[in-house]
Amino acid sequence: MTTRTTRPVFYLIAIIIPFVLLGLAEVGLRTFGFGKTVPLFVESADMPGYLQTNPNIIQRYFANPNAAPNVSPDTVFFQKNKAETTFRIVVQGGSTAAGFPYGRFGSLQGMLEQRFKRTYPHKNIEVINTAMAAVNSYTLMDFVDEIIEIEPDLILIYAGHNEYLGVMGVGSTFAARGGRSATLAFLLLKDLRLYQLVQTLYTWWNGELSKDGNEPSRSLMSKVAKGQHIAYDSPLYHKGIEQFRDNLKVILSKYKAQQIPVLLANLVSNEQDQPPFSSIGKVDWQQAVKSSDLSTEQIHLLNKTDDDASKAYLSALSFVNNRKFNEALEQFINAKDLDQLRFRAPSAFNQVISDLAAEDGVSLVNVEQLYRQDSRLGIIDQQLMLEHVHPTLRGYFILAESFYTAIKNTGLIGDEYTSVTRQKAWLDVPVTEFDEAWAQLKIKQLKSDYPFKVKFEPLPEFTPRSEIDYLLIERAQGIDWIAQQKKLISIYKANKQLGQAAKVYGVLSDALINSPIAANDAALIYRQISDIPISTFYQRRALKLDPDNQNYILNLAHNYFLLKQFDSSLSLLIKAKAKLKDTSRVDFFIGKVEQAIRLKNEN
Repeated sequence: MTTRTTRPVFYLIAIIIPFVLLGLAEVGLRTFGFGKTVPLFVESADMPGYLQTNPNIIQRYFANPNAAPNVSPDTVFFQKNKAETTFRIVVQGGSTAAGFPYGRFGSLQGMLEQRFKRTYPHKNIEVINTAMAAVNSYTLMDFVDEIIEIEPDLILIYAGHNEYLGVMGVGSTFAARGGRSATLAFLLLKDLRLYQLVQTLYTWWNGELSKDGNEPSRSLMSKVAKGQHIAYDSPLYHKGIEQFRDNLKVILSKYKAQQIPVLLANLVSNEQDQPPFSSIGKVDWQQAVKSSDLSTEQIHLLNKTDDDASKAYLSALSFVNNRKFNEALEQFINAKDLDQLRFRAPSAFNQVISDLAAEDGVSLVNVEQLYRQDSRLGIIDQQLMLEHVHPTLRGYFILAESFYTAIKNTGLIGDEYTSVTRQKAWLDVPVTEFDEAWAQLKIKQLKSDYPFKVKFEPLPEFTPRSEIDYLLIERAQGIDWIAQQKKLISIYKANKQLGQAAKVYGVLSDALINSPIAANDAALIYRQISDIPISTFYQRRALKLDPDNQNYILNLAHNYFLLKQFDSSLSLLIKAKAKLKDTSRVDFFIGKVEQAIRLKNEN
C-alpha cells in the first residue's frame, strides 16, 4: 500500500479518534453516576402504573439546583399505558396556564375537567397540565418530544407573558449568554454528561455553585428581571418577538408531523387597573385613579414624567373619565406595549399567534374576545385580573370557557352528551371559599415586592379570626394536603355548608384518581345535595375501580333510577342479584324499576 493511498485512512482515523474519546468519556461519566437526566414525566412512587409531571423539572435548566427558582407543575397522575378509550389533553404554558394562585382546581385544567363531567359524563378524558411559573416558549419547545411520547389527542397552549423575563427569556437574569443560538445549543446538549461536567466546572470557577436562587423574602419576579428595561422597538424587543415566533413554529411543526391537533390561544392582561411597571415609584397612580376629576392631576403628572407608557396610561384614564371607551382602550394597549418592564406580552404577540393559528392542525382560541365580552367596558380590568396577568376566579372560568368552546367545536371528543349553560358551569367551579382566601394571600404577597413596589414591603402579621383562617396558617406551615382537605370537610359539614364540602370531596377524588373510596364519598355527598349527574359521575368512577363492590353497584343503580335511566338501573340490579345470596332487597328495587318502566311505556 502506497503512502498516497494510506493518507485518507489516516485522516479518517484522526477525525474519528476525538469523537471516540469523547464517547468513552461520556460513557465513563454515566457509568460512575455523574450528572443527571431530568425527565418531564416520572413514575409515581405511590400509585403503581401511573405517571406524573416531574416536580423537579425546572432543575434540568440549572447546573446548580439551589439556583433554580422554586417552581413546578401541579401534581397530576395519569395512566402510564394509555387506554384505547382515553382522550388525552395536554396543557402547555406559564403560570396562568398553571392556575396561579388558585392551583390545579382553579386552573384551566381544573375548570375543563369539571365541565367535562357534565357534558361528556361517559367519556374518559384526561387533562395533563405541564404548565408552571416563569417558563416561556423555550421550555414549551423542550417538552414537546416527551409530550408526544405519552400519546396526546389534543394540545392546549396559553403562553407568551414570560418571553422577555422568564427563564431563558431575552431580558431575564436566567437567559443564556449568546442569544438564541446559544440557548438552542444548550437545549440540545444539556443531557450530555460531558456538557454538564464543563458547566459544573464553569459555575464552580465563577463561584456560582454556592448561590441560592430561592431567597424566601423576595418574589420570583424580583429575581428574573433585576431592573431590566426593554424599550419598545429596540433590538431586544424584536428579539423577543422573533424568539416567540420561531419557537412556536418548531412546537407546532412537531405536533403537526405527528398529526396531533393544537388549540393556540391569544393572550390577555390587565389593561385598566395595571399601570406601567416602568413607572412604579415615579407616579402616584393610586391618587390619580382615586380622583373624580383627573384633568388637573394628569397635566401635572404628564409634565413630571418623560415615560411614554405613563403618558399613554394617563391619557387612557382621562378617556375613561370622559366615557370615551374606544379611545381609552387604544391608549391602555399603548401603555402596555410601551411599558419597558415587560412582564406582560406586547400586542405583537397576538398577531404572531393569529398568523400561526392559520396553519393546518392549529386552531385559534380567541380568549381576548371572550374576555372583552365579559368585561364591563370592553376593557380588561380587575374584575377579570388579580394583578397584571393572572386571572381572578371569574377570569379563569372565562379562559376555560374559551378553550371548552373550541374543544367542543373540533368534534374530537364526540357529540356533546349534555348541554350545560355558562351560568350553571360558573356555579360549578371546583374552588371553595378557602381556596379563594388562600389565593388572595398569595396575591398580597406577590404585590408586596418588585415590580409592584419599589422596595419589598413585608405584609402585616396575619391575625386569624375563623376556623378557615387557622387552616390558612396550617397551609402556610406545610400541612399535608389530604389532611387539610379532610379538616376542611369537617368545618364545612359542621357549618352545614354541604355544597362547599361536596366540592372538597370532589377534588379529593380527582387528586386520588385510583381511590374507589374517595370516589364513592364524593358520589354520596353530591347525591345528598341532589346533584345527581355529578354524583353519578363519581359513582361510575368508584365502580370502575372496584367493579365487584355491591354497594357501589346498588348506589349507581339508584342514581340511574333518579335520572330516569331505568334500563341502566335494571341492568345493574340484575348484575347485583346474580352475586347475592339474599336477594330480597334487590328484588324490591327491581320491582320498583320495572314498575317505572311500565309506566313510562304506557305514557
